[in-house]
Amino acid sequence: MKITEKQTMELISRQPEMNKLSFTIMIHRMARKYQENNSQETLRECTEEINAFLDKYYLAMAEDYAYIMNQNSDNYAHDEDFMLLAA
Repeated sequence: MKITEKQTMELISRQPEMNKLSFTIMIHRMARKYQENNSQETLRECTEEINAFLDKYYLAMAEDYAYIMNQNSDNYAHDEDFMLLAA
């Protein structure tokens, strides 16, 4: 389960309220980090940190991950294995 830099940018730009408060807090923290230094390297670091969080809390984050993947299904890759577990 991995999100892309494009998906990270969407998350930190919109800062949606997610189902898990801890994930919402992380998104807000990544948005502040990126606002301080909006380089490609910082975006990559934010993406890696979000992915590490999602990997660690895979099952607990099922609804939030599904939300991210469904934001624009034409542009985002689908993780079929994850969707089977989340169902």
